Amino acid sequence: MAKTRIMVVRPNTTCSDAYNKMQKEGFERLCPDVEIGMSWCTRGGSWDDTEYDEALAGYDMLTNGLKAQQQNYDGIIIGSCCDANLDPLKQFVNIPVVGPGEASMLVAAFLVDKFSVLTISTGTFDSMMWRSAERLGIVSKVASIRRSIPGKLVMTIPPDMPKITRVLVDEAKRACDDDGAHAVILASLAFERMGIQTAVKETLAKEGYGDLLVLGPAQITLNFIRFLSECGLTQGRMSFRHPPSDKVYSGVDWEFPHDANCKANDPTNC
Repeated sequence: MAKTRIMVVRPNTTCSDAYNKMQKEGFERLCPDVEIGMSWCTRGGSWDDTEYDEALAGYDMLTNGLKAQQQNYDGIIIGSCCDANLDPLKQFVNIPVVGPGEASMLVAAFLVDKFSVLTISTGTFDSMMWRSAERLGIVSKVASIRRSIPGKLVMTIPPDMPKITRVLVDEAKRACDDDGAHAVILASLAFERMGIQTAVKETLAKEGYGDLLVLGPAQITLNFIRFLSECGLTQGRMSFRHPPSDKVYSGVDWEFPHDANCKANDPTNC
């Protein structure tokens, strides 16, 4: 069986050959049945943790998503757990688009009654995660979204893995004891590649919290795309519509897909 080809559309400008090679190989180790492509932005922030960053990255993310579709990729993953520009990309392309935040929360909602998300503590990352939960209709399943990890701690190279692990373990315990969570999502695509998810699981088990599920979003999201692709499914056009056929866009380098059955001056078929 051919490998599922997935493009990671990153909402930030951090870019080097070594960094992208490390991320690509990390994803492919987690899910050997996929072939990963990497794309990034030429404008915006070095990392993304606010709606402001999301807005700046929007044009490049749409452009990179369109290129992935033209290059016959099977699906697209948003390269951040905040699901930056997820809905615009779903409206823009016909191949499946999955956000790590939405995928991991859906799986957690399926597995347990209540779950918590452990995010970085900078910007508005937590409110962006709440946005995904609200769109999915699973807010009642969210015990908490905790601003747990200082952004600089995650971005430091090399990362202080024992310190990050300790912070996450302590926050997971609080999510369980104080918020009633039966699972925690570690809201970073890097934690599985870095071995932090495994370290958090093992430490929690040693400290009496072995039944608390620890979910990493990267492997879940990769397999989510594979599932959709193999089932021949993608986002529904009645929910994620193209714009009307007579709508004109200026200052863009691509032809925006239009809904041929819908016109702005005659919306009866929209």
